[in-house]
Amino acid sequence: MGATARIRSVGSAATVRLAPEYTVLLDAVRGIPSGSGDRRPLDGGQWRLAVEAAAWHRLEPLVYAHVAEHGGAPAEVLAGLEESYVANAARNLHIRASVERICDALAAAGIPAMTLKGAALIEAVYPDPAVREMRDIDVLVPAETLDGANTAVGRLGFHPAPALDPRSTSAWMRANHLHDPALVADDGVTAVELHHHIGIGAERAYFDVSDIWDRARPGRGRAHLLPSAEDLLIHACFHFTRNRSGSQHGALGQICDIARIVERERIDWDAVASIVRGYRLQTRVFLALFAARELGIPIPEAATGGLRHPGFDPRVGRRLVELRVLRTGRQFPVRRLGWLVAPPRSTLVNGWDARPEAGALELARAYVRRARGQLPQVRAAVRKPGSLVADYLLDGQIRALEAAERVGPAGS
Repeated sequence: MGATARIRSVGSAATVRLAPEYTVLLDAVRGIPSGSGDRRPLDGGQWRLAVEAAAWHRLEPLVYAHVAEHGGAPAEVLAGLEESYVANAARNLHIRASVERICDALAAAGIPAMTLKGAALIEAVYPDPAVREMRDIDVLVPAETLDGANTAVGRLGFHPAPALDPRSTSAWMRANHLHDPALVADDGVTAVELHHHIGIGAERAYFDVSDIWDRARPGRGRAHLLPSAEDLLIHACFHFTRNRSGSQHGALGQICDIARIVERERIDWDAVASIVRGYRLQTRVFLALFAARELGIPIPEAATGGLRHPGFDPRVGRRLVELRVLRTGRQFPVRRLGWLVAPPRSTLVNGWDARPEAGALELARAYVRRARGQLPQVRAAVRKPGSLVADYLLDGQIRALEAAERVGPAGS
C-alpha cells in the first residue's frame, strides 16, 4: 500500500496511521489544504484508491469541492469527481424540494414534523448542500400521528414498497423499529422514512422522544422543526457507532457530519453530557467523539471526559478507528453467524436479485450467488484470520462497555 502518513489527534499524544489514499479524504473532512505538513502528493494509483475510498465513505462530492479549491488532483480525477458533485447537487435539489412538499403537507394536516439526519444537516451545517450525499428523507412525527402522516405523504405520490418479510410491515416496525416502512416516490428517485423515534431497541430504553421535541428549534420556512444543536450531534454520534457494527461503509461521511456540527453549531457540552447520561448512551456517543478526535477533529477534551466509562481502554477506541473507519481492502462482515449462514428473504431479494414472491429454487440460486459474491471476503478472512478475530473481539468490548453503563442509575 506504500508509505503511511500520521496525523496527531487534538489534545492527545496518540497518532493515527493513514494509508496514502486516506490523507486527501481526511484533509477534506477537516477542511485543510491537501498535502499539508510532511505528506507526499499522491501518485496516480493512490489517487485511484482515494476516489474508491471516497465513494465507499460517501465523500466524492466533498472531495471534489476540496480539491477544486485547493488543487493537487490530476485533471482526469478532478473531472470524475466533478461528475459525482454535479449529480449529487441535482439529486439534493430534487430531495430538498420534496422535503418542503412533505413538510408543507404534514403542516396542512396539523402534524408536527422535524427533519433528521441528511435533511437537517444540510439545512443546519452544510453551506454547500451539494457536498453532502443524501440517500432518503428522514422526518420525525409524533407516534400517534403516523397513520395520518402516511396518508398526507401518500397524497404526494409516495407509496410503500412491497413488504418482503414480516419484519417490514408497519405493525412490526412500529413495535420494534424507529420508523415506518419507507414510502417511495412514483419517480423512484426519492424515499421518505417517517420516524416516531431516533433510537432502536436498547438505544431508546431510557429516554422519551418528547424531550427531543421540547428542545427543537424552527427550521427554514417554519413548516418544520430542526433538532437542537445538541440533539443533532448526539444523533450523529450514536448513528455512527451503531453503523460500525460490521461495516466501515460511510464512516468518514458520518465523521464529517460530526465535524461540521462542531464547527458551525454552538454546542453546550455540559448539556450533551447530561442528556446522554440520562439516555445511558454514553458509550455510543463517546466512541464517536473519540474517533473524531483521533482523526483530528477539534473535539474539546472536556467534552469526552464526562462520557468516558472508567473501564474504557483507549486502545479499543483506536482499534475501532483502525478496523471500522480506515481499513482498506475487502472485509468479511462482522454480523451474527446466523445472518451469514441463513440470511433472511429480504437480503436475498434486495441484494441478490430474488423476486419478492420467489420460490425455494429461486431463493436457493440467490443464496448461491450471494455465497459466490462473498468469496473474496472469505478468502481475505482466511488469509488474515487475526483481523477477523480482532473484529469480533472489538464487538465484544463495545457491547461490554454499553452493558456496564446500563446497570447503574440513570444520569450516573
